[in-house]
Amino acid sequence: MVRRSQSGRRGKIKPSQRHKGQAIVESVIAFMVILLIFFTLTQLMLLASAQFIADHSAFVAGRSHVVGFDHDVVQRAKEVGSIGLAGHVTNPPALEGLSTLELGAIEPVLIGEFIQESGYILRYEHWHLVDLTLPANEDEIVETFQVNVRNYPVDLPMSDAFMGDTIDLRGSAKLFNHAALYLE
Repeated sequence: MVRRSQSGRRGKIKPSQRHKGQAIVESVIAFMVILLIFFTLTQLMLLASAQFIADHSAFVAGRSHVVGFDHDVVQRAKEVGSIGLAGHVTNPPALEGLSTLELGAIEPVLIGEFIQESGYILRYEHWHLVDLTLPANEDEIVETFQVNVRNYPVDLPMSDAFMGDTIDLRGSAKLFNHAALYLE
């Protein structure tokens, strides 16, 4: 293709002028691929941390069980161990309007009272999703404890493309049963 310059002379179009938009299109495509990889890694990291919390909850509940605590204490230990998966505080209702910073200052005291007092009510929005499975035979020396988190909500960008709105998690812990040896 030949074009005329302003002086009337004929000249060739430079190769850089022919492919002017190509670099922009390639950059947009590369940026979209990088964004997809970033969101995928973010989702995998958050799911791995949720799995770690489920395992921790099983360990805390199992530890409470094997040292001889009663069923209520074991349940509270399971709930406290799963606070990282629990979402927002729903009870006591007076805490619902607090900011995250204000709630973070009060929450350790509330959790301490919840652990120590069986009548103290503390609830989070996703605690009902967490179930604890205690071993069937309590005479075993090594027991396996499982925490199942069913329909845990996944609120991440593009999560529908990979896994849907919810996911099921299973945490487990194997512990030596001290209570079977020492308590009767």
